[in-house]
Amino acid sequence: MRVADDLVWKPGRYSLFGLFLWVAMSSVSAARPLRYTLPTFLDTPVNITAVVGSTVILPCTVQNLGPKSVIWKRVDQITPITVGSYVFDPDNRYSVSHNDQNTDETHRFGQDNSRWNLQIQNVNIEHAGTYECQISTKEDFARNVTLHVIEDKNSRLLEKKTGIKLTGTSYVEKGSTIDLNCTATAIDYRPKGVDWFKDGTRIKANRNTMITEYLVSETNILHSRLEVERVTMDDAGTYVCRFSQEHVESVKVIVLNTESINKRRGTGTEGLEAAQSDYTNSSCSLVTSSRLVTLTAILGMLWLT
Repeated sequence: MRVADDLVWKPGRYSLFGLFLWVAMSSVSAARPLRYTLPTFLDTPVNITAVVGSTVILPCTVQNLGPKSVIWKRVDQITPITVGSYVFDPDNRYSVSHNDQNTDETHRFGQDNSRWNLQIQNVNIEHAGTYECQISTKEDFARNVTLHVIEDKNSRLLEKKTGIKLTGTSYVEKGSTIDLNCTATAIDYRPKGVDWFKDGTRIKANRNTMITEYLVSETNILHSRLEVERVTMDDAGTYVCRFSQEHVESVKVIVLNTESINKRRGTGTEGLEAAQSDYTNSSCSLVTSSRLVTLTAILGMLWLT
């Protein structure tokens, strides 16, 4: 009968036991430190080769990044290029290609993967070197990626055949005409048009300003001509010709105010007129003197006779 009584559930007894068990388990959990999983770099290429003028991507994929940030910098520089998605370098060719939990990488490496690739557009020789993908932790977590930049014959050909050239008036007299010629050359596309600027303001055709263009389709060369007639002193300044962000050329035009110079100096004939007047007066004086001498001699001869 005692055994049966022990099997009967007694709310007060088992409630106190459960409370004691919960307190004991909570104490053990509180004493145990929180578990921190360190971030790790996934296996991505560490040697990248790019051609001048192309777009290159330096890979960096991190597992278990958590709330940390990824920093890109050059190993020979102190200041970072990027921190997270923000670009701090003044070179606008840098950008960050970010993708959380990429499908392919998730399938291969797990669920907590973050890809933070450094992208460089229109890469140049100066971009070559070793870059560091760094995680902002108190531990030293960094992965180096070396970029090699080469220049092949095709890129040299592109550089030679693509460009802009501006020629024409540098000095012009007030009231005359400014005549500028801009030649835009492209190898793989036709330039759509040329933009003209003066002191940073876009030039529009008007009564005194004329812009003409023609394209040589066989060579993809665009010729643009700017003419400013009856120029004033306000037309002096820096003129810019542009057909793309990378192709810009400028020339400084100086307007000479020759009217004021002539007023200060005169026409240049005053001295000649004065000299001619002096010569005429002196000639008349000589003629008069000669006539007086002749008349005196005649009168003297008559008196003697």
